[in-house]
Amino acid sequence: MQISEFSAKYGFNERRAYLIGLLRVELEAIRAKGWQVRCYVFGSFVRDGPLKDLPGDLDAMFSISKPCDGEIMWRPIATTDELHIVRNVLTADSSTPYELRQCNTVQEMIERFNEACERAGEDVRIEGDRSDLVEVWL
Repeated sequence: MQISEFSAKYGFNERRAYLIGLLRVELEAIRAKGWQVRCYVFGSFVRDGPLKDLPGDLDAMFSISKPCDGEIMWRPIATTDELHIVRNVLTADSSTPYELRQCNTVQEMIERFNEACERAGEDVRIEGDRSDLVEVWL
């Protein structure tokens, strides 16, 4: 879903619009570097049922593909606890440093997220049927 559509559907008050704005800034910053990104928003922000009027945060998974260009890490711009980002950064092969690898699929990101939560002992899970997440792009 394009971020403008996502904003129209889920940004129905000032708090929600603010959180979506934080997400937009992150996606724009990644794209400005020429990197690819796939973004999946999940959790109570998008879960079926009555949506929270005042969500405390927005949870997202990013799969980022970047060239092998010396810029080692991607760091979120947001310095707030209101945007929770689980990420997987894929770097191009050094033999073809500017050939971007394909970003992780939604199923791969769900598996990575669920495994990380299980290892950390957290009782959080994204269902494999994808009913509790939305892919968002610029």
